[in-house]
Amino acid sequence: MQRDLIRYATTDSLTGFLNRRAFFADAIEACSAADAGSPFSVILFDVDRFKRINDEHGHQAGDLVLAKLGASVRTVSEGLVGRLGGEEFCLLLSSDLADAIEVAENLRQSIKALDFTEIGSFEVTCSFGVAEWESGDTIDRILRRADIAMYEAKNTGRDRVIAADSFVVTDRHDKWRGVARAATTRKQ
Repeated sequence: MQRDLIRYATTDSLTGFLNRRAFFADAIEACSAADAGSPFSVILFDVDRFKRINDEHGHQAGDLVLAKLGASVRTVSEGLVGRLGGEEFCLLLSSDLADAIEVAENLRQSIKALDFTEIGSFEVTCSFGVAEWESGDTIDRILRRADIAMYEAKNTGRDRVIAADSFVVTDRHDKWRGVARAATTRKQ
């Protein structure tokens, strides 16, 4: 019974991923290995136009999208995955940037191929931001870079993978918004 209560308290019921609180507790622990020199990358992703799915097909359709997305992610990667809120997710990998980009691209294709004919005819895509651990990083910093990359993917057409090292971080990014900042500012 205690194991069940712990599982319910730490797991998102729709996707089977860690919930936000449990994810960040594990993420901080995972960063210790990265500090010791192990490869470490983050994939932050978000369902494109999720509100439209809920508005046009109902919240039951949105729930099915999240459940199928969860199953799809588990078949592509064995990293630590958390549902950070709504339709936003984070995957932590013990890999370098090139491997993380490959995982993100496989996820992008897998999610895009999902079939929802039982509730309507529509396609689901995601935008991905990928960042690799850098010396002196914290979970906040790496998530910030991944968040900026994810929003760059959204701003340049959605349904794509953008690596944090593929664009210059400028002063305009000092005012960034997104799930990574909202999730991590309380940790400081």
